[in-house]
Amino acid sequence: MSGSSSPDSSSSGSSPFLNRVRAACRRKGYTYWTEKTYLRWIVRYVKHHGTEHPRAFGNEEVRDYLSHLATG
Repeated sequence: MSGSSSPDSSSSGSSPFLNRVRAACRRKGYTYWTEKTYLRWIVRYVKHHGTEHPRAFGNEEVRDYLSHLATG
């Protein structure tokens, strides 16, 4: 893989939260592509809710996002 396609240089950004997600993926031995996919979906989910930290999200936000995916 080229240096520009490493998970650390992805368009997902490098927030402390996303860095923790990356570290967890690597601890669990997930593939590069799984890590990248997880990061992309997390970024989409957070952006859907106005970039508020995911720690603030609950069941209502999850239902809202799933409904958005199903009807969008």
